Amino acid sequence: MAKRSRVLLILVLFVGLAFLLTGCLKKIDLNLTIAIQGLGETDPAVGMHTYKYGASVTLTATPAENYDFKEWEIGGLGSFSENVKEIVLKDSISATAVFVKKSFDIKASVDPENGGTVTGARSYVFGDTASLTAVAAEGFKFVEWTENGLPISSDNPLEFVVSANRAFVAHFDNEYMVTVDVIPEEGGMASGGGKYVFGSEITVVATPAECYDF
Repeated sequence: MAKRSRVLLILVLFVGLAFLLTGCLKKIDLNLTIAIQGLGETDPAVGMHTYKYGASVTLTATPAENYDFKEWEIGGLGSFSENVKEIVLKDSISATAVFVKKSFDIKASVDPENGGTVTGARSYVFGDTASLTAVAAEGFKFVEWTENGLPISSDNPLEFVVSANRAFVAHFDNEYMVTVDVIPEEGGMASGGGKYVFGSEITVVATPAECYDF
């Protein structure tokens, strides 16, 4: 009988202690510290927030313009790729919303296809300075850059700050102008000048005026 009483007493004490601990835990204040990397906003906002033990908190991350959300880094829980994450607080923790700059594709082609090549076409992140260089093939010369069929620049290299996907065309030409003149002007005539393709054979003719020799 005495043994049974002791067991019952221990059981009562255990239940009472568990009830007491549970009640105390529910009253404990826990801190949730929010931070960010990159540019964006969070809900709850950046800073320290106090909740009761066991509280359910929804974390929401919204990237700024030209940024993407990458992940939540939550102390003791790990990393999560969803921008809306629900957590249950059982300890004071920190949560960091990680934002990264958007990536943009800068493309370049050539016209004509055998006219040359372009270097520097690749992916860049927002705010980077892109540099495209047109390299002419033998017999060709660089003329200009176009985008969506419109002339952009004759600069080579072409440099600009990246803020969107863009596609350029480097135009090359293999025609050259041959100019013929006479000295003195009254000394005669010259023919054969004009625009010719690189490598062409041309003939220029000088015809002296009366009383002049070539």
